[in-house]
Amino acid sequence: MKIIFDGMKLRSLLFLFSFILHFSCIAQQDFTPGTLVLNSGDTLRGLLKNITGRINPRTIGFKPTISAELKFYPAEIVKWFRYNGGEWYYGYVGSIETSSLNNNDLNYDSSMHTMLDTMFINAVIIGRASLYYAHDRNDRVHLFYRKFEDEIIELAYKKYYIDEIVLADYRNKITKRAIIASEVYKAQLMNVFSDCPYLATGIPSRALSYAASDLMSLFEEYNRCKAAKVVYRQPRDKGKLEVSVQAGLNSTGVELVSTYEPNWNQIQFDRGLGYQVGIGFNWLFPQLNKQWSINNEILIKEHHLEGRDTSANPVYYTLDATYLKIVSLGEYQPTVGNIRLIFGMGISNNFSLGYKTTGEPVTGPSIFGAYRNYEQGLVFNVGAGYKKFTGQVRLEKSNGWSDYSDLHTGFTTWYFQLGYIF
Repeated sequence: MKIIFDGMKLRSLLFLFSFILHFSCIAQQDFTPGTLVLNSGDTLRGLLKNITGRINPRTIGFKPTISAELKFYPAEIVKWFRYNGGEWYYGYVGSIETSSLNNNDLNYDSSMHTMLDTMFINAVIIGRASLYYAHDRNDRVHLFYRKFEDEIIELAYKKYYIDEIVLADYRNKITKRAIIASEVYKAQLMNVFSDCPYLATGIPSRALSYAASDLMSLFEEYNRCKAAKVVYRQPRDKGKLEVSVQAGLNSTGVELVSTYEPNWNQIQFDRGLGYQVGIGFNWLFPQLNKQWSINNEILIKEHHLEGRDTSANPVYYTLDATYLKIVSLGEYQPTVGNIRLIFGMGISNNFSLGYKTTGEPVTGPSIFGAYRNYEQGLVFNVGAGYKKFTGQVRLEKSNGWSDYSDLHTGFTTWYFQLGYIF
């Protein structure tokens, strides 16, 4: 039996668990100071519940103090609310276009179809002319405008299919499906900015996509044209860091391959169970709708393996190993309704914190004789998130424990991992 543990590494392990415990405590802080103004004119100051996900909410939670009862206010009765020094939301009750903007979900209907909806919408710029946006329940983006203190109105936009003729003669006609956009919002903006003629007449020739980032500069120009004060600009998207607690189970399989010691090829290990726990730092890139990110995790991984050879008097082997694991993943996170899908691929770096082995061959060297303290691997990840919770399944292919040049101990490890985002 061989046992190796490093005292300093164990102290590092205890520090990491203390770190995780500390963040788990502060994760309960789910509120931010802010102000809520009702349509009745009442102004409430206290703690606003944080909004998670891309879908704009229909209600907002508020309580005057941390110990007070939480109360939810629907958008119908709220004029606006704002987190202190942060985002500004307005209550909207009105018509929105129901069609999808996903190229795969379009149809041949060019008509606008609206429905009455209620939601809180994000302010982009507030002035003489104001711009807002929102994501509905189907994650379609909507843009809105307002002039002075008039009604907030949606800027209309729709995409649909048409059949274009590719080749036609007296006998045949070949068509292909194309996508066309009904850009009604440009005509609306020409009318809204008609009191600034040079700006309005230039709209048709400008490259103005249906995006808040494109239209924001147009609204800024109009407010400058009318010498109007801009009271709010949405802060520029600088990306976002999500810090999370991660924990899960792993199932590890190993296959021994040797060209020097044929007996090593006869040793077979059963799949072993283990755990991993740690913290994650997911950096969501700016200007990409929070869909692309680099996710780094610091974890403690443990696994237990049992094996035996195929001789008449078999030798039994066990390996209990603990690692400090650093995972770096590139992730794509599209949303479907309120669900965030997660797809990732990256690398893992595993540093041995200690291991215990049993099993010595009758003759020849031990398979644990040259133990590698640094293990590397490729990681593939798929999962989903809802609000602050995530669930993921991972596959890791790594080079295992052996530092012998002629003994390969490749690990194939499956992980089921749950996370909580602060």
